[in-house]
Amino acid sequence: MVESIPSRPQGHGQSQASSQQHPPRHTHVPTHSHSHSHSHHHHHHHHHSSSTPIAIPPSPIWWSNTLFFLGFHVLAIYGVLYLAPPSKIGWQTWVLCGLSWQAASFGVTIGYHRLWSHKAFTATLPLRITLAWMASLGFQGSVKWWVLRHRLHHRFTDDPIHDPYSATRGLWFAHCGWIFRRPNYPRMKLIEKDDLEADPVVRFQHKYFVPIAVFSGLVLPTLVAKYGWGDAMGGYVWGGLVARLLIWHTTFCINSLAHWTGLQPYTEEVTARGNYLLALLTSGEGNHNFHHLFPADFRNGPHPQDWDPTKWIIWALHTYTPLVPTIRRTKEAEINKAKAHVHRIQAERLTALVPEVEKSKEDHELPEWTVEETLAQVASGQALLLIDGYIVDVSDYLDEHVSSTPMPMDTASRSLKRRSARTPSSPSSIDSGYESLGTSSGNSSPTGERSADESTQPPPQSVVVQTRILKDASRAFFGQINNHSQAAKEKMRCLRVARLSTPDRQDEDDD
Repeated sequence: MVESIPSRPQGHGQSQASSQQHPPRHTHVPTHSHSHSHSHHHHHHHHHSSSTPIAIPPSPIWWSNTLFFLGFHVLAIYGVLYLAPPSKIGWQTWVLCGLSWQAASFGVTIGYHRLWSHKAFTATLPLRITLAWMASLGFQGSVKWWVLRHRLHHRFTDDPIHDPYSATRGLWFAHCGWIFRRPNYPRMKLIEKDDLEADPVVRFQHKYFVPIAVFSGLVLPTLVAKYGWGDAMGGYVWGGLVARLLIWHTTFCINSLAHWTGLQPYTEEVTARGNYLLALLTSGEGNHNFHHLFPADFRNGPHPQDWDPTKWIIWALHTYTPLVPTIRRTKEAEINKAKAHVHRIQAERLTALVPEVEKSKEDHELPEWTVEETLAQVASGQALLLIDGYIVDVSDYLDEHVSSTPMPMDTASRSLKRRSARTPSSPSSIDSGYESLGTSSGNSSPTGERSADESTQPPPQSVVVQTRILKDASRAFFGQINNHSQAAKEKMRCLRVARLSTPDRQDEDDD
């Protein structure tokens, strides 16, 4: 139900032309201006197509933006150090700072990002007005300005030319370096904007953005603190300046860090990653890998354990109020298919690292030995076990096998020593795990073959094996002596040298 068009469904190296074919019109905009500017280290080079030179010609510096951005930081630092140091402000001012930051954060994540950029849900007029006002506290431009760049980011994710905050251009560029240069977006004309221009809330906020933002983000917190508890300067510095820096940099972290560090369980086609710590700081936008694959989903973290308060608020508004008539949710099957696809890619990558000698052989690659052929191999000195119908050669493995419980070979040698010392030859509880195979006696014992004084030495391997090979070690291996792990079973499969041809099977063949 939700379009699950990855922003750049092909691999990192795909050309821009190909990336136009999947223009997820839902561009992900991180909780704040999420530009995927994060530089994904290993992907850096992947995203440059052959037609794109890696050296991007620098755009002219955008002086008005640069001076405002840097001046704001200087003013905030000065305010924190001298105008309203933390030691001088009360708890009310701390709360105001948190509320001023979080109102902006949810305005950006619910409004700018999931509603207007990706159309992940529909909202009635009162909610749209509220969200547009809250997001103006983010000082990140109007709905229209922000959404167009975010849609561009999703359509051409990681493209060094066309992604406004491309991670392939480095961590700094993706975070805030893109703010300092006057951009040139040659493909902006491809981005849909009719829906934005048709929304009266978007039009009004765009037209009056500067006065709305300055009043809401700087004047209002000052007035609240002044008339609330007599701390106008604290309200200005913390509820105004500091809260604006918090919303800026948490938003920017989605464009930068969320394209650089974290997990990629849903897609590896883009640098976007899921990062729990970032999700905590960005109202859930840190679940960025899922978002880039399914940008029109109202959730960024689809799992109940994913920290995504933005998703919970949208769901609650939809479920309990008339403010959110519809929401869009990706089908579970689509999510599972995407995860399975990534698992397959990862499995292939890991399998490719395994040397051929460490790979288990398929049945058709193994010869079939009769009991007689097997005994001939044993006589030549090989340490063989019969496990699950396969002959397993543990000659080279005996020395390195370490276990709290001895492996069947060790058990064999112990019972052999006991018998050759003329002790009773009744099977011990351990030996009961081995079933007789191909011999008349259930407990064939070579007692008569060795003298008692030899029994103080470990018997030669060939002898160990002779007592063992006529018994089936399957039950011992699969739990009677040691319930072996999956890794141990895989190791055992790698040591298989043949399949045992049993008389029963030969009889069936004769029939």
